[in-house]
Amino acid sequence: MTRKKQTKTKSHKRFISGIKKAFILFILGYILLECVLWFSEDNGTLIEPYAWGNRNEIPYKINHCHDVFSDPKNKDKVKIVIVGDSGPETAFNPELLDSLFFHKTISYNLAFYGTAIRVQSLLINKIIIPKIKPDILIWDLGIPNDFEDSKKINDQENATLSHPGPRYYNDNTEGLGFEDLCRFYLYKYSRFYRYRKTLRPSLFNLNEDYQVLIKGYGKLYEKGWIKHIENEVTDENQNVTEITYLTDGYSDPSNLVYNFILHEESKDLYFDTIKTIEKRTDYFFIINRAGYKQKIICPLIYSYFNKLSPKNFFDLNGYEDLNVAEYWWNEGHLNMIGAEVYTQLIYEKISQNFRI
Repeated sequence: MTRKKQTKTKSHKRFISGIKKAFILFILGYILLECVLWFSEDNGTLIEPYAWGNRNEIPYKINHCHDVFSDPKNKDKVKIVIVGDSGPETAFNPELLDSLFFHKTISYNLAFYGTAIRVQSLLINKIIIPKIKPDILIWDLGIPNDFEDSKKINDQENATLSHPGPRYYNDNTEGLGFEDLCRFYLYKYSRFYRYRKTLRPSLFNLNEDYQVLIKGYGKLYEKGWIKHIENEVTDENQNVTEITYLTDGYSDPSNLVYNFILHEESKDLYFDTIKTIEKRTDYFFIINRAGYKQKIICPLIYSYFNKLSPKNFFDLNGYEDLNVAEYWWNEGHLNMIGAEVYTQLIYEKISQNFRI
């Protein structure tokens, strides 16, 4: 073999050897990164990945709530969260509640528009209780929506639950094609893949997910509260309307009596979640509410609420002090004035049953 060929062969071997070393270093580096991310997730540094599709305000608020609660200055404060749909999202003012308790509490609004019991129970059981660890949890439920088997509610819940984040918690691969199935298992087993958007925030424009909230719905404030200012309700003379939901198949819209179809999964999730909340918090209560000048009559759901101790149930359904037109943004959502009244009522409920 000529000297020239020998030199070429050695160069080739060095090149292959370099490639192998680089590959080994890459693999070791990746394994190290995975271990660091596993550890960070385990010790609570990483909380919820941005894997909720067009509902990424959910992990955003959860992560921010965790940061607020973990702040050393809040270490000895009583931690309070509220869960629910857009009703409490626009009605509960955490800053006001904390001021009423002379800042012995730290509160956060973890209610999300367009959710019902399936999404809310997942958030409570899989994220809020184990990761946020509130001392007091308030669950604002509106009947019949949160318990009803209706196409609108099911479609909203199914859309939210179809994203990788909630699929992971439910271990749900139903309806996934091959590529999506591969992504699901990558999300399940690779912490780098799971938290990739958290690790490169400059490439992840969260504001895009807030355009609906900011431009068409309200303004998102630091502690998760959506604040409505303009008032659409003006009819102060409107009488309280009683709307009855029965389960006997009877329906007469002219008399505001409707057939109520129970969502069985939501019923089971409600009772299971109540058991978890009872075990894992110092104090909780369920709020039942209705819209402006409405009183919802649903004997079946009230049979569930009646199983609760009076200290764990707060009935705002047809509540007279809230039936003031200037408190309402529209017939289903309080404005910033009404939010003060709602938050004051929550303050009084906690004060009567839990020592801060």
